[in-house]
Amino acid sequence: MVREFDEAAFKLKKGEISPIVRTRFGYHIIKVTDIKPLPSFEEEKKSLRDMYQRTRFKEDYNNLIAKLKNEYKLTIDDSSISQIVSHLDSLKLGGEYWGSNWQKQLGSLVIFTVNNRPYIADSLFQYMRSKGNYIQSKLNPKLFDEALDKYEGEVVVREKGLDYDKENPEFAKLMDEYKNGVYLFKILDDEVWSKVSVDSNKIKDYWEKTKNNYKWKTRVKFKEIYLKKDSLANVVYSLAASGRGFDSLVVKYTERTGYQNTPGYKNLVEFDANDLARMANSLKNEGDITKPLPYQNGWSIVKLEKREPARIKTFDEVKAEVASLLQESESKRLEDEYINKLKSLYHPKYFYNELSQAFQK
Repeated sequence: MVREFDEAAFKLKKGEISPIVRTRFGYHIIKVTDIKPLPSFEEEKKSLRDMYQRTRFKEDYNNLIAKLKNEYKLTIDDSSISQIVSHLDSLKLGGEYWGSNWQKQLGSLVIFTVNNRPYIADSLFQYMRSKGNYIQSKLNPKLFDEALDKYEGEVVVREKGLDYDKENPEFAKLMDEYKNGVYLFKILDDEVWSKVSVDSNKIKDYWEKTKNNYKWKTRVKFKEIYLKKDSLANVVYSLAASGRGFDSLVVKYTERTGYQNTPGYKNLVEFDANDLARMANSLKNEGDITKPLPYQNGWSIVKLEKREPARIKTFDEVKAEVASLLQESESKRLEDEYINKLKSLYHPKYFYNELSQAFQK
């Protein structure tokens, strides 16, 4: 805001209207409709990042790259660069370059060094090729200088990344944890996971030993007519109780969206899966119908189609679950065996006194 507008607006309270305010844009009457506190840093973080990207990032990035080039002693080989630039009109970085005479002539030229480590022209051309936008463009000195500058920047940033654990203890710790995690994963893969063997016979044997753990509760299959008004629900119940086909009543009257042609549940569900299942299970016999019962801001009439008593699940019904549990059990057994093997090899000592002190607040 311009100063005059800003000063007038921020003197007002919510709902107040300013006198006429003159700015270089004209005359204004300002009404404050709302006042909000400054947002928190977390709320503003994304917009601040975007603002920084637009205003300061490029300058700061260029300064960082210049500092890193100096820190890692980046030195350009002007002779090699001149040779490449003199052939830019003929160079094509698509498939034609690789294996061509131009690659044999220019590819191994050292274009710059970083900490006395040489980088050749082929590495630059591969970088340009990976970016895509340089392949289709006709190369010229300006475009080549731009690509070279970006490549140099990426190289020195990568060098900084490789050295960062020497400068930042927190990062060094994170890298150690990552490396240790990779080693641990490899050890467990070699000693445990790759040795887990589960086939159909083992799964069935495991099920036979543990099948009492896999049981269905009492299950019901039912159909429902849902109505929003109790008066209509009572009428429909009377029709159902007098012997009218329940399915035809569902098609004609139910107000549950999507269930007009597929009334109720097609498969058995456990009796406590939901309130409708409980209503169905409360009926004494298959074919019985509940009176209208309040449900989901309306009224439901439920017909019990089938009831199956609680039972142990068959092998086919539980095969996938058993296979997963067996695999987990085998992994745990092999892991315990490997840990015991390590204990017998290294004889660890436990200082429980110190451990109890370590976790005191």
